Amino acid sequence: MRVVVDTNVFVSALIKPGESFSQLIVQLDEHGTVLYSTDTLTELVDVLRRRKFGKYTTPEDVAELVA
Repeated sequence: MRVVVDTNVFVSALIKPGESFSQLIVQLDEHGTVLYSTDTLTELVDVLRRRKFGKYTTPEDVAELVA
């Protein structure tokens, strides 16, 4: 299965109580192939590095996503 995930979906997963960002990444990786463009990945990294999202994610989370 191939999946395209919008940046907003990843960001929403970060701020939703009780959800684990890393679990989302693992589930997507185990059950399909995530399709993305360089522009989408760049946008996501830029958004996740914003100060207001610092309480929801770490630089390690962002690095894991990019890897």
